[in-house]
Amino acid sequence: GYLSHQLAATQPFEHRAVPHHLAHALAVMAEHGLAAPVLAFCFDGLGYGHDPVAPLWGGELLQFDSNGWRRLASLRPFTLPGGERAMGEGGRSLATAGEGAALGLLAAAGSATLHHPGARHTLAAFNQDDRRLLLQAIASRCNSPLTSSVGRLFDAVASLLGLTQVLSHEGQGGLLLEGAAARAPADPGAYPLPLPAMGRLDWQPMVEALLADQCAGVPTAVCAARFHNGLSQAIQALAVSASQHTGQDRVVLAGGCFQNRILLEGSIRALRAGGLTPFWGERVPGNDGGLALGQI
Repeated sequence: GYLSHQLAATQPFEHRAVPHHLAHALAVMAEHGLAAPVLAFCFDGLGYGHDPVAPLWGGELLQFDSNGWRRLASLRPFTLPGGERAMGEGGRSLATAGEGAALGLLAAAGSATLHHPGARHTLAAFNQDDRRLLLQAIASRCNSPLTSSVGRLFDAVASLLGLTQVLSHEGQGGLLLEGAAARAPADPGAYPLPLPAMGRLDWQPMVEALLADQCAGVPTAVCAARFHNGLSQAIQALAVSASQHTGQDRVVLAGGCFQNRILLEGSIRALRAGGLTPFWGERVPGNDGGLALGQI
């Protein structure tokens, strides 16, 4: 679906397609000389995956063993109005706005969450007609695929906290959230991100807690820090559970979301506290700049 793939397919030389998140994980494995067995968290903006229900991946736990690789778990999918263009290409349009990802998140959580007073920042970003059209698109899945992207979750939370609504560049929502979280006091707590069933990290309890904090006047910095801490704790819980089932204790952290220092360092501490050994990109870029090494 991407131009780079289409161009490569037209060339006369032999070529092989490598799934996006597989390449993210393999880049870190290559840097550190790791061979299977390995567990790998691949958190980024968007990349195509093999899930026919939610094809836009970005919040995945992969397992590598002697039989190859497979997905063990992912973020619970939510609707992304505008599809891949919702990554934020710049300019004001419904398809490239952070509030679009937030609206998709709220709609997936149900009517009560969609109309929650704590969602005022996101809801105020739309006029009535735009909101109605986007909700219709979400309901009909018109150019509104499901995504498991942690990067888009960052954009949605940045919108809910009023940090930004229109994204001018990729990663802007995450950068603003990281900056806000850096101003939080020590031990701010964490939002819950449980894994109730079906291998899906459930963001809904986190969203509900965040909206309640917004109504209670909790500072934005505290909310942002609780979001980061919730993700790190979820990574630990999921990795420990996967390790108990697979016997694997080496864990790769790959993808652009781990360029976020608070998320990366929190996840490293959490994994080590869980008795696991984390690896991450130190010389090779964790974002798409490392994909070519993983593909090779």
